[in-house]
Amino acid sequence: MTWTVRDRLRAGRHTFAVVARDRRVLVRRSITVSRVSGASPPATTPPTTTPAPTTPAPTTADDWPGLRGDAGETGYLPSPTVAGTDAHLAWTAPSATHAAQSPAVIAGGRTFVVGPDADVIEAYAISDGTHLWTADLRALTSWRASASDLMTHGGLVYVGASALDDAGHGGIVALHAADGTLAWTYVDTHDGGDAAYPGVVQGDTLVTAFDTGLITGLDAATGAERWHDTSSADYPSPPVALPNGQVALELVNGTVSFVNAADGAMAPASAQPSGDHALPVAWRGDVIVPSSTNARSGQLAVYAENSCRAEPCPPTRTIPLPFRPWTTVVAGDTAVMSWNDPDAPTTDSFRVTAVDLVSGATLWTSDSVIDVGDVVASADTVWVSSSYGAPLRAFPLAGCGAAICSPVAEPDVGAPNPDDTSASGALSLGEGHLVITTYSSGLHTLAFG
Repeated sequence: MTWTVRDRLRAGRHTFAVVARDRRVLVRRSITVSRVSGASPPATTPPTTTPAPTTPAPTTADDWPGLRGDAGETGYLPSPTVAGTDAHLAWTAPSATHAAQSPAVIAGGRTFVVGPDADVIEAYAISDGTHLWTADLRALTSWRASASDLMTHGGLVYVGASALDDAGHGGIVALHAADGTLAWTYVDTHDGGDAAYPGVVQGDTLVTAFDTGLITGLDAATGAERWHDTSSADYPSPPVALPNGQVALELVNGTVSFVNAADGAMAPASAQPSGDHALPVAWRGDVIVPSSTNARSGQLAVYAENSCRAEPCPPTRTIPLPFRPWTTVVAGDTAVMSWNDPDAPTTDSFRVTAVDLVSGATLWTSDSVIDVGDVVASADTVWVSSSYGAPLRAFPLAGCGAAICSPVAEPDVGAPNPDDTSASGALSLGEGHLVITTYSSGLHTLAFG
C-alpha cells in the first residue's frame, strides 16, 4: 500500500512513520508573503487563557521534542542515556484507556501523546508511566487534533487542530506542559485549513505548515502571528530547521522551499524529483530529500544551505541508491533507510540499509525481511519496529564487520493487543527510555540500563 501525506494525517493505525508517497502534482504560484509587525490583527490574536504554571525542565539534548526527535527531523539521539541495547520493559499504558494516535514527544521528565480519537493530549512521567494529566481539546477549544504529531518547546506542547465541522477554521493549540492547561490558540483565518504539522521553533519563532499550503511564523510563547506565506498550493512537509536560521519544507510535488524563520523571506525552491519522495531531513546544515528514480532504485538529493540562487535550484549532490528509500534517519554522517524489498515474498516486506553520506558507500544491510513500522538511532544502535508482529530489533549503527548484519537484541516490549502488535508503532528516544506508541496497544516504554 502507498500513502499520501493526507492519508498519513487522516488515517489511524500503522501510519505513524509512513513516508509521503505518490503525491499530487502542485502548481507553484507566485510568492506572496505578508509580514506583521507589532500586534497581530484581531482575527489572529490568540488569547492567553491561563497564566503559565511552574514548567518542567527546558528541552535538552537528552529529549525528543518533535516528530522525528530534533528540529532537523533526523530521527537520531546521540545521548548516552539511550546508548546500547540493554533495554527492558519499564511500563505500559493499556489501549483500553490510553490508545495512542501520535508518536511520543519527550521533554522535562515527561512524555506526551495524542490520545484516543484525537480528542485529548495526554502526559505521563517518563520514569514510571504515572499519568499526569489529560487535556480535552474539545472542551478547551471545540477543536480536535488534526495531525498525528506533537511538538514541545519552552514549557509548551503544540498540536495542530481542526474545527469540529467543515465550516470552521483550524489552527494551532498550545498547552502548558506542566499541567495541560490552555496557553493560547492560533486560528487560520487566511485559508481556513487545518494545521498539518505543529512545526519547529527557530529562535523564538514557531514555523507551522497547514494543509492548504499556508506557512506561518508565530511567536512561540504567545502565538501572535509575525508573518504568513500562501505561495504553496497544498500540504508542505514537516518543517526542517537549519543552522542558518532557515526552515526547509518539502512541497507536494517534492520540491523543497527555504524560508527565513525570522521574517518569512522565501529563497528559490529546489528542482522537482523524478519519482516518489520521502520526508526531508537535515544533515550538517544541508537538506536531504530521499526519492525513487525507478521501480528498483532511488537517490538522496542533497541541497546545501544558502546554495539556491535561482529557481528551480538543482541539488548540490546526489547519492544513488540500489533501492527506493522510505523512512530515513541521519546519524552523524550515516543515513539509515528502510526500503521495500522487491524480491521478498510479500509486497509489505522491508529491509534496512546504512549508507555513508560522505562517500556514498553502502555500509550494511539488515539480514532479514522486516515489516518496518519505524526506524530511529542512538549513538551506537539502530532500533527498528515492525508492523506485523515481528519483534522490536536492534542493529549496531557502525555495522557488524560484514555486508549483512543480524539483530544484536530483540527486547521484550510487553504483551500485544489482540488487534495489533506491541512493536508496531512509532519510536521515540529520550531521557533514558525508548517509547513505542501504537494505535491499539497503547504505550510500551523501555528503560535503558
